[in-house]
Amino acid sequence: MLTNRPTTNTKRHSNTSHNAWPDPKCDLSGASELAHYVVALYAIAPNTPPSDTIRCPRKYQFKQQWQREHHHRRRQKPPSSPPSLLGLNHLKLASHDILATRDFYTTVFPFTYLPDYDHRRVDGSLFAVMFRHDVAPMGRVLGRGTATGTGNTLIEARQNSAQAKAQVGWDPVTWGVSTRADLDDWSRWLDQKGVEHSRVLKGVKGWVLCARDPDGKIVRLYTEEEHEWGLPEEGE
Repeated sequence: MLTNRPTTNTKRHSNTSHNAWPDPKCDLSGASELAHYVVALYAIAPNTPPSDTIRCPRKYQFKQQWQREHHHRRRQKPPSSPPSLLGLNHLKLASHDILATRDFYTTVFPFTYLPDYDHRRVDGSLFAVMFRHDVAPMGRVLGRGTATGTGNTLIEARQNSAQAKAQVGWDPVTWGVSTRADLDDWSRWLDQKGVEHSRVLKGVKGWVLCARDPDGKIVRLYTEEEHEWGLPEEGE
């Protein structure tokens, strides 16, 4: 039978960060010897439950519950398939001038600036902005039948000059359009806005038009309409 009971002046164990010592105000006189032992044990154990559940032996039942739940979590089997995934939340673009990037997407492309989503440092300086366009869900854009996702495309432009410089000439995002005729309209629109762009090109299965954003990244527009293999484009 256990007879040694911990005293309130017991030294803390140097390797524990938990405030797990018996509360001097807690009445130990009516507690069982097992409860006294548990208090002493958790005072030096490196893995203790939350300290507020072990200050007083009268809370021993809560320690038992914590142990059962902790043991259950450790024994849970991993899921047999990935958890639910709702689709794309938002895109993040590195930029050396976030206001120029914002203006590009809100004047050349049909995005709407979201000032409530401005990211600011403690000193109030702006380091990221966000803008959104309501579009067809991803599944529909790709012509895969059932539409999925929310139908909103959200972009964050974040100040990062080093990354923006490293991505010059890279095409991280490809936007979808319906037909090749839409690309002809886009070509005239980009000319009107003074944006450098390619001619309409033949892609793997559709047509593509490439433009350059203020950071030098390539923005591609790709058609849902597919071409027939073996038919050369004009000028090829």
